[in-house]
Order: sequence, then structure tokens, then C-alpha cells
Amino acid sequence: MSRDVFLVDGLRSPIGKFGASLKPLRATEFGSTVAAALLDRVNLEPEALDLIIGGMVLQDMTESNPARIVGMRVGVPHDVPAFTVNMQCCSSMAALIQATYQIAIGAVDVVMVLGLESMSNAPHMVPGSRWGHKLGSGVFLDTLRECTFAGSGMWGDPNDMINVAENHAEVDGISRQQMDEYAIVSHERALAAIAAGRFGDEVVPIKVPSRRGSVVFDVDENPRA
Repeated sequence: MSRDVFLVDGLRSPIGKFGASLKPLRATEFGSTVAAALLDRVNLEPEALDLIIGGMVLQDMTESNPARIVGMRVGVPHDVPAFTVNMQCCSSMAALIQATYQIAIGAVDVVMVLGLESMSNAPHMVPGSRWGHKLGSGVFLDTLRECTFAGSGMWGDPNDMINVAENHAEVDGISRQQMDEYAIVSHERALAAIAAGRFGDEVVPIKVPSRRGSVVFDVDENPRA
């Protein structure tokens, strides 16, 4: 028999533009600030966690298993398991579903779920450089650009995410005008919510290092008044 599962609380960082305010910090760095604030808000000691599950797409091996990194940075004991899932844009949703499942079957009681991303810190790769390039030049691959293909080139049908979205819009009968209208309404609502301070209870201010010490970043950057 499955148990009831409850989402106790949630916090997030402000959303930064590509290459803007959050660029100096890795995802696990500002993610740790949010995780620590959440533990403090719900009055939960790090030792009380049974499991940490993270969702992240653009991780490199310096941030291998981001869920483990965040756990260690906020004082979660090393014997508490942590793993990270990658389901592209659905990664953090998949992490939440996994957490729900683990609690429902009685495997654990308390899980912290993370959704992390820093496209600004997506690295470049030089395939083949380990063994050297004897003829010709090595090619830099942008992992952010490659991510938009979701690995589809490996099964011989490379498709950019935007093409997939266009196909779904056609299949589902959604017009460009409908999408634009929804985008405008969503944008206006975001601006109104920011102006009214409605995100105050969910956004954790992030201290970002700068040449003059540090600056506090606490407002979503993408909406344009």
C-alpha cells in the first residue's frame, strides 16, 4: 500500500539571463544557497534528510552528480544518498516524481528535490583531444548548442528542440498568433507579480562575487518592463 506524499515547501533563486548576473556562479553554488535557506525555513537539520534527488541537464564532470555536491555543501551527512537525473527540460520534474515514488513506497521519509541549471557555465568540448589531433585541427563543440539536439544525432535523426516544438504546434493545431498572445500575457503577469512583490516568499537573494566585493541579486532578469 502506498503512502501519502506531501510537498512541504519550496524556494528558488532569481532567474538570471544568459551571461548576466548569475554568470560568476556555478549551478551548485547558488543552488546550495537556496538549499540551505530551505532547510532553515522549514527548521530541518541536514541530518534529517534521507535522500537528495537533483534534476540538471548541462552538467560537466566538475559538477558530476550536482545533488551530491549541494548536499555536501549544506552539511548533509555523506552517508545520505544523492543522485541526479537528466530528462532534458523535464529533469527537475522527473526528480520530483522519483522523490514522490520513493516516499510512497516507504523507502524514505524526507527527500530534498533540486532543479539546477546554469547555461551561462555550459563548457565547450574538444572531442578527440585526449589522444591528440595528428592531422587537421580540433573542433570546439558548444555543449549548450549540442544540448538543444538532446542527443538525437546519435540515433541518426538530428533535430533541434525548436523544430520539435514547431512540429508539436502543428500537430496540436496551435497557431503562431496564439503562442505570441500567450507569451505576452505571461510576460505581463510576470512583470505585475514582480512589481507587487509576489515572489518575495519564494525567491532567495543570491550574493554574487564582483570586482567590488559582492552584489545581491534578487529579482528575475528576463522580464523586460
